[in-house]
Amino acid sequence: MDNYIECSLDVSVPPKGILVVEDDAALRFTLSEWLRMGGYIVYESANADDAIVALASPVVIDLVITDVDMPGSMNGLGLLNHINNVGAGVSVIVVSGKYPGRLINDRNVQFFSKPYHLPTVSAHIASVLRI
Repeated sequence: MDNYIECSLDVSVPPKGILVVEDDAALRFTLSEWLRMGGYIVYESANADDAIVALASPVVIDLVITDVDMPGSMNGLGLLNHINNVGAGVSVIVVSGKYPGRLINDRNVQFFSKPYHLPTVSAHIASVLRI
C-alpha cells in the first residue's frame, strides 16, 4: 500500500455549492469533475434558463461559473444581470472563448478566457469562497 492519496476534510465547514453553467457538455463535465475532486458540491446547467431554476431551488449555491455564449432566452451576461437584480448573494465567475472580459462592468466578477487553466480557476474559487 505504498500508493495512496492523503486528504484532509474539515467537517466543521460544510462543502460549498457551485453551479456550472456551460452548454458544451465536455467542458461542463471536465470542470464539474475537477471541482468535485476538490470537495465542492457541484450542480450543472446547460443554459441560463436552467441555471435560474437551480438558483431558485432550495439547494445552497455559493458560486456560479457561467459561459457567455449559450442557447436559450439569455446568455451568461444576462444570467449575471439576473443574479445581480434578484440579489441572489452568490459570487460569479464568467468564462468565454469569444467575448473579451472588458464587457463585464462588475468589479466583483472574475473573467477567465477559454481555454482556462483549471488550477488557476481553482485558486480563484478558493479565494472567493475563503476556503
